[in-house]
Amino acid sequence: MLRVSLMPVIAIGELLVDRDLLSPGFWWVYAAAAIYAVAVLVVVMAGREPVRLGHFTAVADLSFLMLLEALSGGAFSQIRRALYIVPLWAAMTQAPRATAWWALGAVLVYLTAALVPVDRQLPADATEQTIVHGLYLAWTGAMAVLFARILQARRRQVAEHEARRQRLIADAVGAQQRERRRLAYALHDGPVQNLLSADLRLRQAKRGDLSGFDDARSSIKRTVAELRDALFELHPHQLDLFGLAPALRDLAARVRATTDAEIDIEVTATSKLYDDLLFQIARELLTNAARHAHATRISATVQQTEDRLTLTVSDDGHGIPPGRLTQAREQGHLGLAAMAERLHAFAGTLEIDTGTDGTTVRIALPIRRTADHAHAESVAPSSAAVLERRRSAPMS
Repeated sequence: MLRVSLMPVIAIGELLVDRDLLSPGFWWVYAAAAIYAVAVLVVVMAGREPVRLGHFTAVADLSFLMLLEALSGGAFSQIRRALYIVPLWAAMTQAPRATAWWALGAVLVYLTAALVPVDRQLPADATEQTIVHGLYLAWTGAMAVLFARILQARRRQVAEHEARRQRLIADAVGAQQRERRRLAYALHDGPVQNLLSADLRLRQAKRGDLSGFDDARSSIKRTVAELRDALFELHPHQLDLFGLAPALRDLAARVRATTDAEIDIEVTATSKLYDDLLFQIARELLTNAARHAHATRISATVQQTEDRLTLTVSDDGHGIPPGRLTQAREQGHLGLAAMAERLHAFAGTLEIDTGTDGTTVRIALPIRRTADHAHAESVAPSSAAVLERRRSAPMS
């Protein structure tokens, strides 16, 4: 499209300014260039562009421009202005190295055409003007290469963000499927079996065995407790009704009931924007510390430091073995890796300080408070930083 749109501009420019200075073969070359431009456009729009066509068009484009410039006044032809389009177009569509070659080609085309003798009176400083114009063209090419590098970096960032988004979607879908299977098995092996047992006991009671009422009542109580646990796993109602602090304390009580760990919870700042995210992360960290790291003492603190809301979870467990995070992700256990992906959406950071005497995980999320410090607002996404430090000595 760029070639086709340039052809009428060249024709109008030469007819208005250099009409009397055109060489006899100019319009023949112009006609060939126009046919070539239309043919390339047809091939590209038809989707049949072979890989080697790019090399052919590069040579053909520069050759046609050089011939048209040489046949219409050389260094002072109106077509010389079209050469500035070459490096700019390359910067938007090509890699930096290819852009550099296009820019060099544009300079060589101009200087080559400038050497062709013309039948016209040139200015006294024609050589100086040619050098200056060549310098401007070379500078434009250099800026085009820099622009191409910037665009390449942006494309790489976009690709990385898209890859991260795809991983996050895949992790979310996989986690949802695993949670559904886990919940299905839990409901089948727990509440469903309890209700079947209660039904059996009620049938016995109906036949005269009154002890069946007590057994049925016990089964129903167990069912209610298991259903409450399942609902808490899906989404704790305390978080919506009372806030993050009560929800974390309830979580700590549940983890404490199934392990020997002592858990301390301290919440001095919250944000409705992050409450659900912080709860999910805290649940993952507390569960891992108690069940996998075999910690006996765990602390979780949520506080605000300047313009960041932080969650710090420390334990005295046996730490995270080297390479365990990568191995866990490869085996489908998302854990901390999935946390980093979720934090990325909120420009958060994840820092892991681990050793044989325990692990400390710090989560930081940026916040902006309103004038009355009542609510937190969202911020623009950026890259989430994940830092893992290993200690060879105990924590001081």
